[in-house]
Amino acid sequence: MPSIAEKQENQKQVLTVNELSKRKVVEHNALIQSVAKMQKTALKMFELAVSCIDTENLPENNTVFLSKTELFKFFEVASNSKH
Repeated sequence: MPSIAEKQENQKQVLTVNELSKRKVVEHNALIQSVAKMQKTALKMFELAVSCIDTENLPENNTVFLSKTELFKFFEVASNSKH
């Protein structure tokens, strides 16, 4: 049976769109150059994903999880919208 400490280490941190202003954003020159080639929608999704990274506690496998709900809130669309 896993201990409480193990469970806390495996939990994912979920931030809401309302907390975007509290997130740190760190950029690297190579990253900025590659981002400049992205289309607008992909760029916005990338910015949202990057803003979810905790710079003081980096994920081991560099994976960031975004929920469908968070994406819909960020783009201000409903799930029944076709656009």
